[in-house]
Amino acid sequence: MRVILASLVLAFATGCSHSVTNPNAYFSFAAATGVNSDTDVAAQKRTLKIHSIKLSGIADQQAIVQIQPDNQVSVAQHHFWAEHPNDMLSKKLHNLLSNKLDLWQVVSANVPTSGYNTIYLMVEVTEFAGHYEAGTLLSGSWYLYEKNNTSDQLLAYQNFTLSEPLTKDGFPALVRALETSWMQVAKQIAKQLHALEN
Repeated sequence: MRVILASLVLAFATGCSHSVTNPNAYFSFAAATGVNSDTDVAAQKRTLKIHSIKLSGIADQQAIVQIQPDNQVSVAQHHFWAEHPNDMLSKKLHNLLSNKLDLWQVVSANVPTSGYNTIYLMVEVTEFAGHYEAGTLLSGSWYLYEKNNTSDQLLAYQNFTLSEPLTKDGFPALVRALETSWMQVAKQIAKQLHALEN
């Protein structure tokens, strides 16, 4: 009896001492580096106000999504974005555009400004996923507009569909490829804003 009791106590103690590993993995885009923080606000001629990124459909979730053959979609069970993708994409876009647009004050759409020389940016993302053949798939639209007394005036818009091959298998490579595509979207927007500077 003592042997059985001692065995049970030992088994319980051994079971409690093993750490339970979390099978979930969380991913994010690379941390912001080189943010242009010492820009002279007086030298900035225009203001860009960025709305929070709008995700729709299957892209609007924290689990990482893969598009499979035969129109099937796979939602990861243990691989997630570290924060909701609309927050992550908004932060990354703000950082990228702040670094590319020296003559612009880049702020969130919620930040109060004078409204003078202000352009608004709205981005809608409809697909933000891994793709069985292309590597990644990022699609959506972006819109640049001004507000006046009676209505909003659309200045430019562009639909985008970008894919990026994976450098190797696995979720880290997928995340890097999606980030590369997002950087291309930022370049498109910056190019259009540079054209509006004059």
